[in-house]
Amino acid sequence: MSKKIINSAVVIMVPIALYLFFLILRPKSFGKMNTVYIIFTQSFITCMIAWGMQYLAKMGEFDLALGAEMLLDSIIAALLSTRFGIAGIVVGCLVSAFICGVLKGLLYKAMKIPIMILTIALIYLLGAFGGLITHSAALTISYEYTFLGRAPGNIIVFILTGIIMYFLANKSVYGANVNAVAGSGGIARNNGIGVEKTKIKSLVLSSMFAGIAAIVQLSHGSGVTPSVGLDSIQNIMQPMMSVFIGFVMAQYVNVVFSIFVGSVLMSIISNGITALNWSSAIYNVVVGAILLLIMAYMNVAKAYSKRHEEK
Repeated sequence: MSKKIINSAVVIMVPIALYLFFLILRPKSFGKMNTVYIIFTQSFITCMIAWGMQYLAKMGEFDLALGAEMLLDSIIAALLSTRFGIAGIVVGCLVSAFICGVLKGLLYKAMKIPIMILTIALIYLLGAFGGLITHSAALTISYEYTFLGRAPGNIIVFILTGIIMYFLANKSVYGANVNAVAGSGGIARNNGIGVEKTKIKSLVLSSMFAGIAAIVQLSHGSGVTPSVGLDSIQNIMQPMMSVFIGFVMAQYVNVVFSIFVGSVLMSIISNGITALNWSSAIYNVVVGAILLLIMAYMNVAKAYSKRHEEK
């Protein structure tokens, strides 16, 4: 049996084991095929955000404004949908995302401050702007424009986004530059790689991936409510955890797939906690405990694999 198949099996067993755990606790909820469908479709949005986040995360930076950006993208898209239909949703989200990404890049280049600090400040700015546009009122879109939020529309968007992600991460000069900067910024700079330029590109890309996720999220939920302050950070906590889990699993499989597995795990946990009626405090404890268990499991599997190779 090839090493790739063994490594893939090791990774795939993690969400299967977690699903079986919740199936034992709540057989009525987790014994339905509809639950599996919900878990996967919810993980699509989380995964697309996480794919965009992982470039900066590799370099030790975090874009915390993505949640606020997605809300603003959705607000603009919802307004445009009244005149241009589904085209307004797609163009509105993508153009808004691109503008936000470029704005972040320009501010980062001009101010030379850590991206995390910069994006925290932007959360307030973007949230206030979204509230002003809508007068803090919720917006909805017509059901006929929700194709991209349900099958097969969301599946098509997810697969196309995954293909783009795979190319950028594994086949592009940009992906190689990200890996070089992640290894050592100083060495990368000495080899002619623009560290700041790579981070600026990553800021724009993270916004674009969040914009694509916003298309699916708006279409799935059929509406958007403005959020002021730091509340929007909650929208990116699951993607961020998916990135961390994905990095742990990336030693076995391609990071594109490992982040998807991480997103599925987070979706299983979220649905499991809801089915069990546990509080948000318990949710945080469970997420932390499961992350530790995953790391321990991966280390044991790695040790076993090395022993098997030595024999």
